[in-house]
Amino acid sequence: MISEPPTVRHRRGTVTTGDLPAVTDPSLAARPPRVRRPLSRWLVAFAIGNVVLGCLAGVLWFFIVPLSTYQVLAEGQATITERGLASFVAGDAWFVILGLVLGIVCGLVVWSWFSGLGWVCVPLAVLGSTLMGLLCWQVGALLGPDLFNQRLAEAAPGDVVPIDLTVRGPVALLMWPFGAVLVLMMLSALVPDPEDPVEEEHDATH
Repeated sequence: MISEPPTVRHRRGTVTTGDLPAVTDPSLAARPPRVRRPLSRWLVAFAIGNVVLGCLAGVLWFFIVPLSTYQVLAEGQATITERGLASFVAGDAWFVILGLVLGIVCGLVVWSWFSGLGWVCVPLAVLGSTLMGLLCWQVGALLGPDLFNQRLAEAAPGDVVPIDLTVRGPVALLMWPFGAVLVLMMLSALVPDPEDPVEEEHDATH
């Protein structure tokens, strides 16, 4: 009676044939073990990075946003040009652009550092990107002009009074975690999970 040939299975550099002993790829065994730092250090580094990037984003937001201005007239009235009216949304527009870019960066960092934690990556990305957005908002507001009504009331005829640098549509803040989560969703769908076993079955013939 002729028995059926054993099924050869390949599992991460190891070849097994049922009851036969496993044959391990010596090149994989020669690789040094991957050094993993404590999770707390990665979390601290991640938090510090978010704070630094958020503050730098606020400084950049302050410099790149063209603020609309009001011209104070002799009659005590203040006028603004049509171009100035169109620039009212410049602050929110640049805030959204910065949020998408830095949100994507945050998502890539979370995937690179914490992908082994599974679903925990999502709240980490949301918290980190939201923190960056809030810091960007606050730093930009501190550097830019504020108390517009007070400055306008105290202005003399001929003065030019810029509007406040702030986020007028709080929905713009959602773009920061949106960019981070979008990256995680794309990577989780396109990149194979290294923890999943890869099996290739071949029928051996005599």
